[in-house]
Amino acid sequence: MIARRRVTAALCVVACVVLCACKGGGEFTDAPVDGGGVDQSGVPGYAEVAARYNERAAMLDRVWARCSAAFRFEDQDGKERSEQGEGHLQMVQPDRFALSVGKLGEILLWVGGDRERYWLIQRIDEKVAYVGRYSELTPEKASAIGLPVYPNEMMRLLGVVPMAADAEAIVYRYRDGDIVVSILAGASEDGTEARWFYKLDAMNFEPRAVRLKVGKRVILESVLSDYIRVEKEGTALGPRIAKRSLLTYKPTGASMNIQIDDTVSDGKGKLRGSVFDFDGLADALGPLEIVDIDRVGDSEPGERDGA
Repeated sequence: MIARRRVTAALCVVACVVLCACKGGGEFTDAPVDGGGVDQSGVPGYAEVAARYNERAAMLDRVWARCSAAFRFEDQDGKERSEQGEGHLQMVQPDRFALSVGKLGEILLWVGGDRERYWLIQRIDEKVAYVGRYSELTPEKASAIGLPVYPNEMMRLLGVVPMAADAEAIVYRYRDGDIVVSILAGASEDGTEARWFYKLDAMNFEPRAVRLKVGKRVILESVLSDYIRVEKEGTALGPRIAKRSLLTYKPTGASMNIQIDDTVSDGKGKLRGSVFDFDGLADALGPLEIVDIDRVGDSEPGERDGA
């Protein structure tokens, strides 16, 4: 059993390390996904929208960037806290992700994953690493360690994951002229649907916002702005990525503002496989207490609303 007292304030920060308060023009209220009351006049079909979106996303197959992160969260005692730090954002599609945050050159928090596993390493209060397999990940396990969004969802929220060509989707125009794409992610036995919403610039199809809803509840939301070029080897004009990513885990309000440096690149000569290797990271950042979440089991009820 994972005792609640062990979910320290630093661990609760994971809700923010990937998520942040959404304010400004990127925020939107989506229309009914059944097509009722939505404006579909003059909008391209899903195949065309996905193809245009994927032109950029496919070129973001590797990303390396210095970043700063400012986050706000409620600790285990119910007190609102805020922290900030600097680190690196590193991604290799389709499933390798690493976000490190620290101060004065010392890494304090690391969230990452590869094709099979996800992990959270925190070195703020206790020095502990949590690791588990996606195949055995449940909302209860994620909630028990303060991980409301899975690392393999993070790249989607940052607007770099291509859309599936064969997805079940609805496309309509938003009231400000932007295009909204609603993609079915899954459905429960009672018929409750989980859907990803993308609010896209109608001119260049870059995402302004990404949202995950379960039924009528918004669970995850990101607002993306101030796009900059990614330096990509062999390409005169690299793809664009959001310089500022404002993300939110709605059920708790945990939030974070990630801002990447202008020198973002495809990581040629910088991006190393070791940053996606949990065992190597645990050795390098140790000594750590390592908790295998899959061996702990689901004995403690989780609190991940809407998942």
